[in-house]
Amino acid sequence: MEILLTGNIGYLTERFILNTFPDCHVFIDGECGVKESKHISCLKGTKDMEKGELLEICDVDYVIYFSQFLTFHGRQTGELEQLRQILLYCQKRRCSFIYLTGPEGGVPSTTGKTIMASAGESLCRYYADLGAFHMKIVRIPYLYSAICPEDYLFHIFESARKEQKVHMEEAADGPACFLSMDDLCELLYRILDSWDEYHENEILNVPDVFSITLGQVGQSLKERIPGLEVDYGETWDGREENGLQPSAPDDKILRYRYGWFPKISLLTELSQLWEEYCRTMEKPERFWDKLKKCMKRAAKVWKVLETVGAFILMLILNVLLNNQVQFRFIDVRLLYVVIIGTIHGMNMGILAAALASVSLIFAYIGQGTNWLTLFYEPSNWLPFILYFTVGAICGYIQMKNRNDVGFVKKENQLLHDKFYFMQTLYQDTYRENHDLKRQILGSRDSFGKIYDITRKLDLVRPQEIFMQTIHILEDVLENHSIMIYTIGKNPNFARLGAASREILDGIPRSLDMKNYSMILSQIDPGNMWVNTRLDQELPMYVVGLHREQRLMLMIAIQRAQYTQMTLAYQNMIKILCGLVETALLRALDYQRSLYEQQHVGNTIFMKEEYFLAQLSLYHSMREEKMADYTLLRVDRGNMSLEEAEDILSVKIRETDTAGLSKDQQIYLILHQTTADGARHVCTRLEASGLKCTIVSGSEEGML
Repeated sequence: MEILLTGNIGYLTERFILNTFPDCHVFIDGECGVKESKHISCLKGTKDMEKGELLEICDVDYVIYFSQFLTFHGRQTGELEQLRQILLYCQKRRCSFIYLTGPEGGVPSTTGKTIMASAGESLCRYYADLGAFHMKIVRIPYLYSAICPEDYLFHIFESARKEQKVHMEEAADGPACFLSMDDLCELLYRILDSWDEYHENEILNVPDVFSITLGQVGQSLKERIPGLEVDYGETWDGREENGLQPSAPDDKILRYRYGWFPKISLLTELSQLWEEYCRTMEKPERFWDKLKKCMKRAAKVWKVLETVGAFILMLILNVLLNNQVQFRFIDVRLLYVVIIGTIHGMNMGILAAALASVSLIFAYIGQGTNWLTLFYEPSNWLPFILYFTVGAICGYIQMKNRNDVGFVKKENQLLHDKFYFMQTLYQDTYRENHDLKRQILGSRDSFGKIYDITRKLDLVRPQEIFMQTIHILEDVLENHSIMIYTIGKNPNFARLGAASREILDGIPRSLDMKNYSMILSQIDPGNMWVNTRLDQELPMYVVGLHREQRLMLMIAIQRAQYTQMTLAYQNMIKILCGLVETALLRALDYQRSLYEQQHVGNTIFMKEEYFLAQLSLYHSMREEKMADYTLLRVDRGNMSLEEAEDILSVKIRETDTAGLSKDQQIYLILHQTTADGARHVCTRLEASGLKCTIVSGSEEGML
């Protein structure tokens, strides 16, 4: 498995990467002080290589983005643009994405930072829906490090070491919401180890379980650093623009699903962090490293200084070697011009020739040659001409070599672009080959698929068919926004029968069909309605299932990608809905033939064994988050069973189910009804003389 780490990567260490992603190859987008190894590769971009091209080199399975909001008082410059580039990459590669952000996104107060944090999360959700890739947003407390120069705790340690004084802009009673890198290591490992696509595009909140304050952090620093002074800001009210934000409340999701919760407090690690910081600061920078940095910052100045320094050295050598016979035939000035021109190019070579000429002029004057003789005697011009010629030639050669090196680099970049183009062609060819292979296999196995779907739909209870219909449509259509609505004797309303778990909480339980007259006019037998106007308030596809020319069921697809708005996709929906219609009609006929066997006499009350089977089916639908229900116990008092039936047949819906236990106790299953809705039903029934009680989960399990 290959993983890309990008964003605010200053907190990464080799130990963190190896413990979090064992047996994985990790790509790091940028430089963070982690050395490359067999399992770690650093993507170091150049000026000629854009980030998008750099990312194309690696084909990863997961992308983990560390937001700038993880650093308290950090800089968020370019955060959204960098995040957008990574999301575009995930959209193209269809790789899973984890967005690690700070607590600002879940804070109810409105500040500049919370708006930016919410915008980043909205951007992630938008591209995840658009690109159909899996994504998780994890809101965590701020990170801390003793070696990251941009970190808040690092700046505090710097002030404590240099000034023996720490100033915190926040109040002493403000929350210190920080998360240890070791805890984050374990959390990421568990999320990746048990990646669940059913919980895609969700937000996970890491709670602050330690409830420590900045005052406690400051007091702990005083105990470890003798003589340290710590002062704080004003009283904390939770609304500061740049202040520490409280983490989200503990929703228990991470604890129950992944078995994880924060275990390491900042106060516990503070001593170790201070020692680590001191060890890092005690390492003196080598003189040569300082000299190299200085030379890089002022390259042109150093060239001039080297030229002048070499000129002074040339003058000294010329004086020292002038009286020695073995060096009399060596022109030190010419050697000086050759060296400077060869090293620094034509401009510095001409400057060196000019300095050598000035030195030679003063040498002639020192020997008694006057200005007129020096100017009018052509033989005296030759050394000056030679100096400038040699300086220009050596400088030209150096510039030519530099241009050749630049040409080779450009040629290398061209080869890289060609390689990238060939890699893109290869990936496109591989993807097309994979798609064609899947289409061929699907076409060859189409009869087997139809048989498999028909076998799965060979059921006798409509609710079972609803469950299988959701599974089949999600699998074949690769869409998780399926809705099934039933239409009873009253054609003015449609009741929700089942829906995909991803959209169940956001869709209405009942539809007023008067508002959908445009759809009803186009879903005659054999036809379907397509949302060609892309109205956000309406589903993308609606198919009607009929019984004796009367609409009894609607299957709708809430949303669809642009690749699913094709004629082939519409034909596939029609075929699948036709198979569902056939199976449903057969099941309804079967249930009608068994009505007297399943019910008590000719009443609406099902016998206990059949009612419990129906209750178990509704429970399975709720477990898979396709539907919801509430179970009521009805006390009829002194009423007869017939009198209770007369009341219930008027007060409950066709989709609700009534049952009678062996001890003559009446139970009601209110389909797609929450506990709040069930209380309204109880109020109506109590007004008619029937006392109702909501059956709890534990009592339901005992039935």
